[in-house]
Amino acid sequence: MAKPDRTMESESLKVLLVGGDGRFARDVADALGKTGGTIEAATFDAAISTLKKNPFHAVLFEPASVNAAALFQITSLA
Repeated sequence: MAKPDRTMESESLKVLLVGGDGRFARDVADALGKTGGTIEAATFDAAISTLKKNPFHAVLFEPASVNAAALFQITSLA
C-alpha cells in the first residue's frame, strides 16, 4: 500500500505591517523576504483603507502601536 503524499504546497504570505517604525518594518520585511513572502507597511490610518481594498494573510502590529481602539476597528472590518 502506497503512503499518501503529505507534502504541502507553499504559498507566499502577504503581510500588512501596521506601525510607524521604519527600521522595524525593514527588519520584518527582510526576514519575511527570505521565505518568499511580501510585506506592506502602513500607518494605522492607511492600514484601514488598505485592508478594505486588498486581502492579506496576516496583519502584524508594531508592538508600540497596539491599542484597544485600533484593534476594535481592525476586527470590525472582518
